[in-house]
Amino acid sequence: MVKAKTLRVRGPIEIKLYVERKDCRVTQVIGNQINSIEKIIPGQETTNHLIKIELTSSIRYKLMENSVKIINLGNNYAWAKAPSCSACKFFSQSDVLILDAIPINEYTITYRIIVPSFTILKSILKSLNELNLKPKVLSKREVTISDETIKLTPRQLQALILAYKRGYFDVDRLITLTEISKLLNIAPSSAQEILRRALKKVIEDYLSKLKGF
Repeated sequence: MVKAKTLRVRGPIEIKLYVERKDCRVTQVIGNQINSIEKIIPGQETTNHLIKIELTSSIRYKLMENSVKIINLGNNYAWAKAPSCSACKFFSQSDVLILDAIPINEYTITYRIIVPSFTILKSILKSLNELNLKPKVLSKREVTISDETIKLTPRQLQALILAYKRGYFDVDRLITLTEISKLLNIAPSSAQEILRRALKKVIEDYLSKLKGF
């Protein structure tokens, strides 16, 4: 029997993750019309759901009764802004980047996320299990950014994600360079150099796309 190869990388991993939760107020109302939810944007307190559905007075009333705010976009599209469910709240507060979230049915959902490292992934899975969200990793792959204009190494992308998610770039900085270096298990001077090189590449890529630059 040939053993499957284990993915071993130092940098970020893209994960497709299945979880179960029973406290999403939007899916509880939409029910068997779950496919009408085209996009979910999780937040710490509230989560936005882009839905394409005929907003009958009955559906609108049930959503509002569940503290869901509705913004009609026309052509049967609407934003449904609801208090975050346990899964969306967790992911919005964790060290991951959320790429998308697709509900499977009223109680289950899959998230496509970028996790900075396997160590953080293990911690996330442990926390999800403790919350009884029953996580299952459906797929995973190494993340690289390497095109003609921007070439971030896995280590640079990992550092940027952690710095961004932990508030290093906030006006009122929430984490120090020393704390970031501890997360990366490297010296502060090395963390500073990695971030500086990564930011230089990102900024150069952005400026190169400006018209007339």
